[in-house]
Amino acid sequence: MSALLGSLANSVLAIVFILGTCIFVHELGHYVAARCARMRVEEFMIGFPPRVVSFTRRETRYGLGIVPFGGFCRIAGMEPGQEAVENGFYTKPRYWQAVVIAAGAVMNVLLAVGLFTGLGIVEGVPVAYVDPPEIDTLVRGETPARQAGLLPGDSIVALDGERSCLEIAEVRAGSVAARLGLAAGDVVYRVNEEYVAVPADVPRVAAEAPGSVELAVMPSGAGPESAGEPKTITASREKLGLPDPVPPDADLAEAWGVKFGPLTVEPTRLYVMERPNRPIRLTVMRNGSELELTVTPRPESVQVQEEDGQVVREEIGQIGIVFAAVRRYDMGYALRSGLDDSQVIVKGIAGMIYRAVKGESKFEGTGIVGMAYYAHKQAQIGWGAVLSLCAIISMNLAFINLLPIPIADGGRLVLIGYEAIVRRRISSRREMAWLVAGIVFLVVAFG
Repeated sequence: MSALLGSLANSVLAIVFILGTCIFVHELGHYVAARCARMRVEEFMIGFPPRVVSFTRRETRYGLGIVPFGGFCRIAGMEPGQEAVENGFYTKPRYWQAVVIAAGAVMNVLLAVGLFTGLGIVEGVPVAYVDPPEIDTLVRGETPARQAGLLPGDSIVALDGERSCLEIAEVRAGSVAARLGLAAGDVVYRVNEEYVAVPADVPRVAAEAPGSVELAVMPSGAGPESAGEPKTITASREKLGLPDPVPPDADLAEAWGVKFGPLTVEPTRLYVMERPNRPIRLTVMRNGSELELTVTPRPESVQVQEEDGQVVREEIGQIGIVFAAVRRYDMGYALRSGLDDSQVIVKGIAGMIYRAVKGESKFEGTGIVGMAYYAHKQAQIGWGAVLSLCAIISMNLAFINLLPIPIADGGRLVLIGYEAIVRRRISSRREMAWLVAGIVFLVVAFG
């Protein structure tokens, strides 16, 4: 019972921390920019009433609400129809108005990049096709990993007897792999539409293909140091060196004339994810000795971002482990990695919104309940995972706030641009109509 309460407390703390931090940083951006522009800030509030703390200093009322799901920075003279007041929003130049409105999203971007960068320096990350699959920690609670007897410090050396992944270590001259254009360091990660993790996966998927086989390859390694773009190789089974029909026990290394590298983090994770409710025989290295354990991944429905940016819901397998981060970055590389992570998030949310507007799919944004669920899952892993989720949500908040939707900061920026062109403030009636149009747009596009 105490363990359950401890887990619940961690989860509550996680969601309050994530939302509170993202909202505070966002509103702080508006506040600091307004102060720099010498605008009068009437109220700076984090959370919703009832207020836990409230005080007034230099014409500004500061408050902390008990409900941590919002906040605001009220600037004098900014409400629709409000007359221009001393040091109010509309008494300042348009460029200062734009800076104040955009500052919230800018702060969220800086928070996300800063968190990703800091995590890369302090905690490090497992490099997908470089680091060995050593278990760092077990997720809290009764997980398949705990039930199977896995322990922190265990290294997974084989999956159902497979000791290799699909990273090519050596290519024999004149071999099938050489003729296909494969080289040492290349990683085969998908066959047709199915992701593959170990050599035995390739003949199995190829055997099910009605015609030619398409290989998706990440050239020269798939770690963060790799600058190569994925390439596609399409060939018949014969050109792949596989007989027709393909036997289930076909030796891919022999057929291709290659040597595959040992198991690493990403293939191990992928192998587990692809096998919900299917027992996996693990060969584990513990204290210099090998032992075999059987684990059955627990199915979990998650949103998965595909290569084209589309987000779909899939059932994946999870066993409740966190791999050891054996590589920590220096400041320069961690910053580049943080920027890359942030860019991936922006592309993902942009793709979702684009397809929703076109009617190709429904926008599956994550509300408060969804964020609470993910915060709970991350809290079970540890506070490093919570900080990573905080960075993701902060970047999403920045992007969505800059969309040209009337009720978002981006909509306010559009309004400021229009007012700059016509050289006057829009009427309160038109401003209210603008806000209503934004609400209608959201309901139609994403409802």
